[in-house]
Amino acid sequence: MSSQENPKELEQFLKKSGFSFEEPPPYVASLLQLPSFFRYFDKRYGAPDLENPKKKNGQYALRLILRYLAEHRCSTCEEIAQYEYDKDISTKRKLKSITDDIRKFLNHNLIPSQLVLFDLPKKKYNKQVKTYSLSPIGILYCLYLFGNFRIPDESELTVYVPEELESDILKNISKEYSIMLPKIFGRFELFEEIFGSNFLSVVVDSFIAIYNTEIEDIPASQFLLKNYVLSTFDFIGGNRFQGPQQFIAEQISLIFYIYLEESIEHYLWSKESSLDFEKTRDMSVDEANQHYKEKNKMSGDRYRKELKEVKIFWNKIMDKDKELKKWYRDFLDEVVAVKKNEQYEVSQYRKEVFVVPEFKNRS
Repeated sequence: MSSQENPKELEQFLKKSGFSFEEPPPYVASLLQLPSFFRYFDKRYGAPDLENPKKKNGQYALRLILRYLAEHRCSTCEEIAQYEYDKDISTKRKLKSITDDIRKFLNHNLIPSQLVLFDLPKKKYNKQVKTYSLSPIGILYCLYLFGNFRIPDESELTVYVPEELESDILKNISKEYSIMLPKIFGRFELFEEIFGSNFLSVVVDSFIAIYNTEIEDIPASQFLLKNYVLSTFDFIGGNRFQGPQQFIAEQISLIFYIYLEESIEHYLWSKESSLDFEKTRDMSVDEANQHYKEKNKMSGDRYRKELKEVKIFWNKIMDKDKELKKWYRDFLDEVVAVKKNEQYEVSQYRKEVFVVPEFKNRS
């Protein structure tokens, strides 16, 4: 009986030949696809709160590789395997076996999904060896998986980001991948200069905003700009970038700065709330109530002062980095020009849509 007549034999033959019956993992060509992409990986490899990832279904391998690459850009399969091997030197598995499994998982799962990209090769053993790094989407996924960066559920009042993970994951990724997201990670030294050592608390809200890809109906400037980045920008700006990764990096950077003012405002509000807590901690109930009553009387003045302070911080960033300021201003100019053109096109359509054209007969 030939393999064509026996489906099981045919399946075994195709598997040995390297053919896979599994659907290839999805990949992200625009941030609009981020929610469905994360849902796929949550279902396939477990959500961030998974406590005991299993080795046989890829849950452990995914976390091992991504966590290592988050802290070591341009890594080889053998370097990742050596890290795993050193964690348990009593293992009976050989280093080469671990290396082969990591290479297979990368090539079958993380490269097709574009969570991980091929990077510049390293010279080793007198030959060029492939290296791997996180993609922009891989960076967002690692912050989500290991740092709990996400949009809060309706039942949650705030997004909880563990302090040790916030400082560890975000700091390490920013150092390793400043070349991947230069407009954000490349400016962390500037943020630290302006806001001090606690600058990560300032930028967290801006990162969280990147994960919210819903098109908003509220006609506020932030939402209009974000909607442009998620939709129109894809068609207007997509061709100017060298491949989808650079385009996604630009989307990430633009949304980060669109929401940076709000993030600064939230930071200042949190700082003031902490100071209030310290002031009222040793007060009696009546004294504390009187303190907040006096504050409420000045709420209008306090709000205007806070807005002014936010603008001062924002302009400090932009004035110290002329290149960043020009980039963001050029983006705003582009949005204005496109929206004016859209308005003109709709206006012309409105003039013509209810008019029956008349054509003169040529004699």
